[in-house]
Amino acid sequence: MSEITHTDGSPLYVDDLDQPNQDRVKATLEQAWGCRLCTFGKLAVVDYFVLQHERICAIVEIKTRYHASTKFDTVYCSVRKYDALLRYQQCFGVPGLFVAHFTDDLRFIRVGDIDHTRITLSGRKDRKSATDIEPLIEVPISAMTVVRATSH
Repeated sequence: MSEITHTDGSPLYVDDLDQPNQDRVKATLEQAWGCRLCTFGKLAVVDYFVLQHERICAIVEIKTRYHASTKFDTVYCSVRKYDALLRYQQCFGVPGLFVAHFTDDLRFIRVGDIDHTRITLSGRKDRKSATDIEPLIEVPISAMTVVRATSH
């Protein structure tokens, strides 16, 4: 795990597996949806804007989980990222999509279809950082659409 800091000095945790996994998910989505995912940048609240025919057609946040989609009933979407997806969706007039990559498949849900009232307070407690505990929305995995099964 390498540590990068924001301009205010607070840590931005980056796992060494994050970028290769993000790149694989990006390639899978580009192939499945016939589009190009372009990054907003390392410190942006959400990950990508999606281009088809050189027009923005969606905004995407990707969450990678290192377990099967059947292990838990829900996957967390931070309220901060949910809010950003909603704002970008309104600003650009395109769908905001929350994408979850599991070891057995890749799923997505439109931000407007997420029940934002299912909030819990959670996060990692092993890094001793106040920014690791935050409001999270529990998104039912069964409510998400499968993009395609991943092969291993």
